[in-house]
Amino acid sequence: MATVFSVAACSMVLLTCGSLFVRANKGELLPADLQGAVGAAASLTLGVIATALFVINVNLWFPGKWVYHGLVALGACGLLRLVVLRRSGGAEILVWLLILTAAVAAVAYGVGLRVDAANYWLVETSNHDTLFYFEGARWAVNHPVFVEPEVVSDALHLGGCRLGAVYIGIDCPVYRGGSYSMLGMALSFGAGRAANDMLIASALGALFMGVGLLPVAVMGRVGTAKWRFLWLPVLALLVVVIYFSPSMLAAAINSNVATTIGASAAAMVLALATSLDRCGWRRAMLLGLGASLAAHCYGEAAAAAVIFAAFGVIAGALLDRSWSTFLKGALLCAGAFFIASNVLLGELLQSASDVEGIASGGTWEGMYLHASPWTWLAAPFAGMVVNGSPYVSPGMLLVGWSLTLFVGVGCVYLKSMRPALLALVAVSLFLVGFVEIRDYAYGEHKVVQMIGPAACVLAAALLLNLFRVFSEADRGKWQRWGILVYGVIVLLLMLAAIHEHARPSMRVVEGWKGVHGLSLDFERDLPGADNQAWVIDDTGVEGVERFQKSHYVAYLAHERLSRAYLPKLDQEGMRGGYARRALGDSLKSATDPRWVVQLKSFTGVQSPFKYAPESIKPSTEYNLVDLSKAGPVAAVSGWGWLACQAEGCPVASGFEIEALVSADQGADCHLTLHADHAAEYPSLEVIIDAGNARLQPHRLAPEGIDIPLVAGWQRITFTDPNATPGALWVVREVTSSCAGVASK
Repeated sequence: MATVFSVAACSMVLLTCGSLFVRANKGELLPADLQGAVGAAASLTLGVIATALFVINVNLWFPGKWVYHGLVALGACGLLRLVVLRRSGGAEILVWLLILTAAVAAVAYGVGLRVDAANYWLVETSNHDTLFYFEGARWAVNHPVFVEPEVVSDALHLGGCRLGAVYIGIDCPVYRGGSYSMLGMALSFGAGRAANDMLIASALGALFMGVGLLPVAVMGRVGTAKWRFLWLPVLALLVVVIYFSPSMLAAAINSNVATTIGASAAAMVLALATSLDRCGWRRAMLLGLGASLAAHCYGEAAAAAVIFAAFGVIAGALLDRSWSTFLKGALLCAGAFFIASNVLLGELLQSASDVEGIASGGTWEGMYLHASPWTWLAAPFAGMVVNGSPYVSPGMLLVGWSLTLFVGVGCVYLKSMRPALLALVAVSLFLVGFVEIRDYAYGEHKVVQMIGPAACVLAAALLLNLFRVFSEADRGKWQRWGILVYGVIVLLLMLAAIHEHARPSMRVVEGWKGVHGLSLDFERDLPGADNQAWVIDDTGVEGVERFQKSHYVAYLAHERLSRAYLPKLDQEGMRGGYARRALGDSLKSATDPRWVVQLKSFTGVQSPFKYAPESIKPSTEYNLVDLSKAGPVAAVSGWGWLACQAEGCPVASGFEIEALVSADQGADCHLTLHADHAAEYPSLEVIIDAGNARLQPHRLAPEGIDIPLVAGWQRITFTDPNATPGALWVVREVTSSCAGVASK
């Protein structure tokens, strides 16, 4: 709940700061007429977008903490102003802020339930991108975001973005810096520090959709007195529904955090394109700055957001029936986008070049790309079940097609909705055409997750416009009934789409909790002191579990100004996580390690490397070995080890053990290897190469064989004399001893 409160507090700070943009006209903050209400709502939205961009742009060059809490004072001024002008509309605007904050809090609470934050430090599915946003959000609080790779490397000692261990800096293939800034701010008001807390913080994207729809929703305020305040809970409900719509939920479950934030900001721009705000400069500023916000948060959202903004400018010109309005709006919108984006423009060009070079062919889970083209019509509302089978069910397609039909017909019927509908069609054709022409399998889910939230926002804008028409006093009984039935059908279809998607998706999430769920004590039980060496022993885990745990442990060590070390990694790409290139084969450079972090599997399998019981601090996901109590020898598996089982670890000819002895030269240290032959291979004959000398042939034995160790690092290789392929032996246990020697 602390993180939910933090996200809500962040939303309130942005909203109260944004309220300072609402001008008091002759002492009135909120005029009673339609354009006055729309203008006040649009000004509030402009203020929120401008404040968010201010945070992001300051964080480009300075640590985010310098501005996050500084805005609290500015927000307090905005809140005080609303209280002072409460009789002139301030009280009602304050209610808007509270309702929008409550909607964001409800979304954050829902995300917390989805990731089971009360019981897990992290829950995700097969994608590992959460770790990038976890790293980025923490980085943004204490460092500038727009930095050279050398700065990142010097701070974390994990290399730059191109090395793969972190996704921070100006050398990244695609840009995510704005999302890091927003996540950092959302976590800066008392939130927890778990990776799940970062996922909860991504609910801040709901605020962007809420303020984008606000100028549309507020038109319901000018109807009959009976409906004067009903539009507020309707708006809040729609924000929650959109956030948990199939495409948004699929992006969130797939750990595409920046996609959820950037797509929310792009959808906000589409919502603003449907607004009836007649103030030309404000409308153009909203669209240009909104497109910049989307691009900052998610580089790939720039194209969609700019197209939405262009159609919004056209819609504004059509309202005034003026070429002059179009030209002025286009120039102001473009100027706002370029100024607010500034250094981001170079990053976007570089990203476009990188994506263009790789965006072709490939394989990835999907359905729409190789199915009937008609399925694309359902895709924005149907979404996909990440890691699910089926990926898209017939029920999801049916609901998706139905929503496309009803929303499309409604938008054609309402004149004010037509430009936004055309904008969404243009973006969809552009993105779908791109992946179809290039047969770009990986791009399929990216496209759906981009246009899906925009389509749902379009549906929400349609419902809000129908609500406005319904609340008009001059509407007849049968007109109202027709509008009510149409709107209810659209809303029920949106809820049905969530139902069809959420059930199988949450089953997938539950199914991944074992292999991909990290317990609440994961970060808490790691060493807290800095300037220490941690050796990671990943022998007891395999696959995505090995990938995830080894990477997070390595990152948390380096974030605490310690160092993590790994042995030479074999061809299995899961070892070391994304840090495999940065840390692979680094154990040979370690000196005087203090800790061995022995990763444990959710299946109960543990590392065969054993230490004195009094030196081990058990935790749910690992055992933490204190080498100051265990002795001077740290040993881990190198190349040639297969996935361990409860009865032991299968190994192939040429398998390796890397040992690091933190004792003086001449110390009498030994490694004892307990091993047996595999069922299908009877021989125990082995040639042992300890690095310093090629030893005579030995026989592996269940009761153990002793291998002498030297001070410092060495790699010990065990080779079958006959070079037989496959798993030959099973390692049961590995122990070490040093007679009368204490560690350094």
